Amino acid sequence: MGDRMYRIGQAARLLGLKPHVLRFWETEFPQLAPVRTEKGQRLYTEAHLALLKTIHRLVHAEGPTDRKSGV
Repeated sequence: MGDRMYRIGQAARLLGLKPHVLRFWETEFPQLAPVRTEKGQRLYTEAHLALLKTIHRLVHAEGPTDRKSGV
């Protein structure tokens, strides 16, 4: 993977999500820890994007595992 870094808005657009979703996922998934600039901006690497794509697929496509079906 390349050395490209993406700001939160760029990463969110690539994934079709809102930036607040990425900020929330940071609190839920400790593996997702974007690089911070001196000004506090989040920068996501290609590895972060791969993780975000997996989280997106699991959360939005497959849904939570505790959801009861047919109720």
